[in-house]
Amino acid sequence: MRHSPRTLALLALAAAPLGAVQAQDTARTLCAFDYIGANGPMFAMARDFAAAAPNFGARLNLRAYTDENTAVGDFKAHKCDAMAVTAIANRPIVPFAGSIMMMAALRTYEETKTATLALLAPKAAAYNISGPYETVATIPTGPVYLFIRDKNWNTLKELTGKRIAVIGVDRQATEMAAFVGASLVVSDQTDFASKFNNGSVDLTYAPAFGYRALELYKGVGDRGAVLTNYPLAQSFYQITIYRNRFPEGFGQQARAWSVQYLDTAIAASRRADEQIPENVRLTISEKEKDNYDELFRKVRLKLKEIGGVYDPRMMTMLRKVRCKYAPEKAECTEATE
Repeated sequence: MRHSPRTLALLALAAAPLGAVQAQDTARTLCAFDYIGANGPMFAMARDFAAAAPNFGARLNLRAYTDENTAVGDFKAHKCDAMAVTAIANRPIVPFAGSIMMMAALRTYEETKTATLALLAPKAAAYNISGPYETVATIPTGPVYLFIRDKNWNTLKELTGKRIAVIGVDRQATEMAAFVGASLVVSDQTDFASKFNNGSVDLTYAPAFGYRALELYKGVGDRGAVLTNYPLAQSFYQITIYRNRFPEGFGQQARAWSVQYLDTAIAASRRADEQIPENVRLTISEKEKDNYDELFRKVRLKLKEIGGVYDPRMMTMLRKVRCKYAPEKAECTEATE
C-alpha cells in the first residue's frame, strides 16, 4: 500500500533524533527530473521526500525538469541545493551510489531490495559521500526492459543490425549495443520514446512504467513485444545534496526515510509492471538467459577494464547479492567482479 506523504513524514519523524527535527529557516531547492515532468511517477517520489524532509532538518522547494542533463547542469552550477535524478546521471557525481544501476546486475525485486538496503545502511554512509556531495536517498523505480517492434527478434542473434535508441550518457548501453552488433541511434530522455514509437528505431529500453507513462505501447503495437523475463537492469532514482547546505546528520536520516519508503516504491514498480499486458510480454528460454548473462558479464568486465564507469566496489557488492540468491551460477565460483 502506498503511504501518503503525511504518513511518510510521521515515519521519518519517529526515526529522527529530537535535535534534528527543527527545519532550517531558509528553504532549499530540489531540482527533480522526471521523463514527463511534475505529473510523473518519479517526481511524485521527490514530492514525498520533500514532504518528509522538514522532519530531518530542511524545507525543500521542488523544481521539475524533463531534461535530465539540464537538471544535473543546474545542480553542478550551484543553482540547486539538491537534485533528484536517475542513478546513471548520479554516477559521475557519487560513483559508488550511482553504480547501483548496473547492466543486468540485479535480476529480481528481492535482489534489488537487498542491494538497496545495503547501500542505505548506516555502515555504508561514507560510500554515499563524494567530495562536497552526498546521496541521501536511493529509490528503486523498477526493472528496465527491452522494448521491441517485432516479437520475432527473441534472441541475441536477431538483434544484430537492429537500430537501438541509446541514451547518450549511458556508456553501459553503448557497450552492450556494440557487443550484439546493433546500430546505435544516440538519443536522450526527451526523444528516445518518440523515436521508438514512430519507427525511427527498432529497439529501446526503459523502466516498466514507460509502457504507459511514455506511451511505448504505441511502438510495440500489434507486432512488437516487451522482454519481461530478463530485465536489462533495475532502475533507481537518487537524491544528492551539497552537504554544506544541509544540517549535520541530514544524510543518514534521509536514508533512514528511504528504508521506510522502500516497500512503497517497490509496490509502485510492481503495479507498473503489471500494466504491461500478457499478450505483449516476451519470454526467452533458460538457454537464452544464459547467453544474456554471459553477454552482460562481458560488458561489465569491459567497463571495469576501461575504468571511470562503474565503481569496482559496487560491482563486487552486487555480485555478492546475485550469488546470495543464485549460488549455482558460474560467476559465483569466480572472483571476476
